[in-house]
Amino acid sequence: MENPSHEHERIAKIEAEKAEYKKIVRQTFQDVFGDVLDSTELEKKLKHIDDVRFVTPGQMEEIAKANPKDAGALGLIRYEVSDTEVKRYPIVMIGTSRAETLHTLLHESTHLMSPEPDFTTHPMRKLDEQTFTDYVGAYKFQRFTGGDKSVDLDSVPSVFGETEYHNQRFMFWEAVTDWIAADDKVFSDEELKEIENSGYFERHLINYLWAQCPDDQGLFRALRESYVQGSEAPLHWFLQKLTETQDNQMYDQLLEIMGRIKKDHTQVDDWKAVVNKYFHKTE
Repeated sequence: MENPSHEHERIAKIEAEKAEYKKIVRQTFQDVFGDVLDSTELEKKLKHIDDVRFVTPGQMEEIAKANPKDAGALGLIRYEVSDTEVKRYPIVMIGTSRAETLHTLLHESTHLMSPEPDFTTHPMRKLDEQTFTDYVGAYKFQRFTGGDKSVDLDSVPSVFGETEYHNQRFMFWEAVTDWIAADDKVFSDEELKEIENSGYFERHLINYLWAQCPDDQGLFRALRESYVQGSEAPLHWFLQKLTETQDNQMYDQLLEIMGRIKKDHTQVDDWKAVVNKYFHKTE
């Protein structure tokens, strides 16, 4: 039989780790988002980090059984829907790797920096069903709830866009989310190597975009402003000004590449070609 004092020490250690993870996220977001959100709004969003629910690998397996698409996930966003509001909260699995757990927490918590979900209407829904706006970064779309307040987790295209449009933007801003979460000020070189293949591979495409940008800090700000506003407008404006164009052709080309179902070296090569064409004026 396990010594009660040892079990108490084990639980205390886990709770201390959780508190430390949350502290790191708060400090990181104060640095990353402090100049694109006013202090009151930022603090309001940071309080949501306290709502994170840490789970064991076994508990995450049980969650995946209810929604098989979540199988293998290290973290998720879930929703609590009442008659008056929709609340988002992260679920994060605590594993044996500090880097993996912290990267997952940063990723899921970054989602909380986008605007709050809000109820809206949809002409195709039944009277006992609700629709609410949700965000992945700057991309605004809709989710549905049934009469029992359960959320349709298979995200759906906005009434203003088609499935391809939805998938491209969803993936682009998930990649931005994962890129923000892999903060080199938080992780050591060894930890960055450890999580290199974790999360979304596409974050490496975002990193290439940022690394090649003649105004990398301007791009970083535009991405963050778009993220917290739930609007692509700041990024559109930045890219137009930087590339001396009056349309969103560069962004649209990047979205097409990002949204491809097939992930291979061609996707990476085409992404680099578009970035170099606009940032370095190559033919």
